[in-house]
Amino acid sequence: MEKKRLAKLTLTIVIFSYFFLFCPLVYSQVNEIQHSVVKIITTSQQPDYYTPWRMKKISTQNGTGFIIDGERIMTNAHVVANAKYIIIQKNNDPKRYTAKIQHIGNDCDLAVLKVIDKDFFKNTTPLDFGGIPNINDTVLAYGYPVGGEKASVTKGIVSRIDYIRYSHSGIDYHLAIQVDAAINPGNSGGPITKDGKVVGVAFQSLMWAQNSSYMIPYPVIERFLRDISDEKYDGYIELGFYYQELENKALQEHYELPENKTGVVISSLFMDNAKKILKPGDILLSIDGYKIANDASITIWNERLPLTEAAEIKLAGEKIAVTFVRDGKILNNKIVLMRFVPKIELANKYNEEPEFIVFAGLVFMPLSREYIKTWGNKWYDEANKKLLYYYFYYVPDEIYKDNPYPIVLCKRLPDPVNTYCEDYEDLIITSVNGKKMNSLREMRDLINNIKEGFIVIEFENDVSPIVLKAENIHDADQRIMKRYNINKMENLKE
Repeated sequence: MEKKRLAKLTLTIVIFSYFFLFCPLVYSQVNEIQHSVVKIITTSQQPDYYTPWRMKKISTQNGTGFIIDGERIMTNAHVVANAKYIIIQKNNDPKRYTAKIQHIGNDCDLAVLKVIDKDFFKNTTPLDFGGIPNINDTVLAYGYPVGGEKASVTKGIVSRIDYIRYSHSGIDYHLAIQVDAAINPGNSGGPITKDGKVVGVAFQSLMWAQNSSYMIPYPVIERFLRDISDEKYDGYIELGFYYQELENKALQEHYELPENKTGVVISSLFMDNAKKILKPGDILLSIDGYKIANDASITIWNERLPLTEAAEIKLAGEKIAVTFVRDGKILNNKIVLMRFVPKIELANKYNEEPEFIVFAGLVFMPLSREYIKTWGNKWYDEANKKLLYYYFYYVPDEIYKDNPYPIVLCKRLPDPVNTYCEDYEDLIITSVNGKKMNSLREMRDLINNIKEGFIVIEFENDVSPIVLKAENIHDADQRIMKRYNINKMENLKE
C-alpha cells in the first residue's frame, strides 16, 4: 500500500511539474509567435474576361501573414491576388499599415509583402523556419479566421505528406502536408509551427472533409525564397518529357527493362534541353540519385512521391542527373533544367488586366484559361470544344509549334460593319491578309496600317473568311465605343 501511495504521489508531482514548468514555456512561445503573426486585409478587383475593357466589382477579403527576415511578410498569393490596396495589422495593435506586393508566386501560392512604414517592424521578431514534420507530429496553426478580430491558435496532427494540385493556379502540382487542425477562411497565409519554428503555410482545405487542411511545406517555401533572392521570381522549371509507368509485365518485356531494375519509359519530349539527353523509348532508372519505381515514384522526404519531386526544389539553369537505359546500355548524364513558358496562359491569371483588341466591333483575345472560364464553373465540360482541345493539348500535341499564340474572336458587338459575323465567335484565327499573327500587338499594327482595300481574317475549320473594308473601320469604332460604353479599345502587353 505504501508503495502505491508513493507511486501516486510521484505521478502527481510529475503532472504538476508539467503544468507549472512546461505549460508556461509553451504559452510564452505561443505568445511570442502571435506577435509575429499579422492580419492582412486586401481590397481587390478582378478583371472581366467576358467584357475585357471592364473590371468586376470591388471586394475585400481577410487573410494572415507572418514576419520573416529582411523586414518582410510572407503570406499566400491568393490572399493578395488582384490586390488594389493592402492593409496589415499586428495583433493587439489598432494601427493599420499599408503594404505592397514585393514578390508573388502564383504557381506555388506564396507571396512576400513589404510594409511602407518601417516603424511597423519595431519590436517585432522574424520567425525561423524548420524542416518537414513527421506523420503524427503535433503542429500549431496561427491565423485570423472569421468570427473574431484577434489572432487564434489551433492544434493539429500531421496526417499525410502528399503531392497535390494547388488550387490557386489550377494546374500546378507540388508537395503539400495535410493536417487536421481547424483552418478556416482567414487562416490562409498563416504559419504552422512545430517546436516554435515554421514548418508550413496554411493554404487550402478539403471542402468535403471536416478538419482536413493543407499547408505548404518548407521545401516549397525554401525554393520560393531562393528564387526571389535575385529580386525577381522566375517560377518552376519543367523536366521537358512525358513518361509511362512500367508496372505492366508486357511493357517491361517490350521495352527490355533490365532484370532487377525498375523505372519508367520516356514516351515523348517537348523541350530542347531534355531532347539533347533523352530519346523516346529510353528507360529512366533514376533521377538526381533517387531510384525510380515502376509506378514512377521515388522515396524523398521519407515518402513515396512522383519522380518530378526531385526537380521541384531546383531553379532554372541548375542540372539534374539522370540514369537511363538505351540500346541495352546504362548511361548517365545531366539535364540543364529550364522553364517552359507557353504563349497562352494555361494557369489561372492574377494581378494583370486581360489583353485584347477591339476593331469593327470584333473583340479578339489570346486563348487562355481565364477566357475559357467565362463559360462558368463547369467550363472544362461546357466551353467550346475546339478551344478546350487547344487548351488541354497545347503542350502534349505540340500545338504550340504550329500555332504558338492562338488568337480567338471571342465576341461580336453588333454593328452594320459586321452584320454577317455572328457565327464566327470562339473561332481561332489563322491569318490576317495572309500573314500568321504572333501577338495581338502585331495584329493591331497590321490592321492600323491598312488604310484602304480589304482586311481578310482567316479562321480554322475551313470557314469562309471575314472580309472588312478598311476605310469603314474608323467610323465604326467611334460608333461602337459610344454605343457599348467601351472606355478603351485595346490593352496590350509591352
